[in-house]
Amino acid sequence: MTTIVTFGMGGWYPQGTARLKRSCDEFGYNCQVFNYYPEGCKSHTIEPYAFKPACLDVVRQGYDRVIWCDASGWLAKDPKPIFDIIDRDGYFILNGGWSNAQWCSDRQLQAFGFIRDEAESQKHCVGGLFGINFATKVGMRIFEELKANTHLFTGHWNNCNRTESQDERCLGSRHDQSVLSLIAAKHKLKIHDCTGLMSLDPNDKDAIFLMQGM
Repeated sequence: MTTIVTFGMGGWYPQGTARLKRSCDEFGYNCQVFNYYPEGCKSHTIEPYAFKPACLDVVRQGYDRVIWCDASGWLAKDPKPIFDIIDRDGYFILNGGWSNAQWCSDRQLQAFGFIRDEAESQKHCVGGLFGINFATKVGMRIFEELKANTHLFTGHWNNCNRTESQDERCLGSRHDQSVLSLIAAKHKLKIHDCTGLMSLDPNDKDAIFLMQGM
């Protein structure tokens, strides 16, 4: 079974998840909306974005093919092509256009056994939209490593005070996105270009998912 999963608490986020839910209804897809932390999940202030693997852990009990979408996203087209990729590969990951050398802290790199020189050639992925097929070994591996490393989600958005690295190539940490990107690098996972799949431009006529905060 397939579903699209999202989370929204406080501020504009519930409006965003409602927008996503409406778009899923329009195209006939189930959408699981979380407006609370699942049991055992640490708050966003303690472990930023730990709610993502926590929500996925709940959903995987009833669904095997899952797309995570942040509250800023909604469907503009039928997501079947993305679910087809999830069926074929066991996962779906997008290229964010940066490198892991730019958006991973020393602590995150070290945990995965990489140095920053290696990370310069690693693609940094999109954390706001990705897919997992829990019925596959590779899909479960991605999920289990993401869930096991929520302690690495902590860090500062920027590296102005060299909190994330003394290396000036490091611009900051992107929390769960950094960890997902390092998982992708570790297992040499396929990373797709965003074109035609996701866009930050709400006027894009080709993308399946559009992403913009409210």
